[in-house]
Amino acid sequence: MPAKIENMGNLIETVIDCARKNNIDEKNILRIELAIEEVLTNVIKYAYESEPGDVHVTCFFDKGNHFTIEIEDQGIPFDALSIDEPDISGDISERKIGGLGIFLLKQTMSDVTYERKKESNILRLTV
Repeated sequence: MPAKIENMGNLIETVIDCARKNNIDEKNILRIELAIEEVLTNVIKYAYESEPGDVHVTCFFDKGNHFTIEIEDQGIPFDALSIDEPDISGDISERKIGGLGIFLLKQTMSDVTYERKKESNILRLTV
């Protein structure tokens, strides 16, 4: 689908439906929903400089039989996992803005990986 805000709900619902059909429990479905929303928001806002491109979302069971969601875009190369984790120990008024979404993503998923393959950013989220 085109990486546009109006498509985000459909993409999220498709992933949630896939998870439910594959008997993923509700606790993990909530985690998946939070993670997918974060990733899609970042792709929509930052991946494409001028005109929106596409985002591809695929759900499957990996070799270890873990439910995995793969989000692929052909936007600007960006490895969100390489960003330093935010300092959450200080006073909230003194903290740097940004970075919490990726931090939460790493905390809620069993595994998160990134690769740049050909012209694509590929982020895999495993429950």
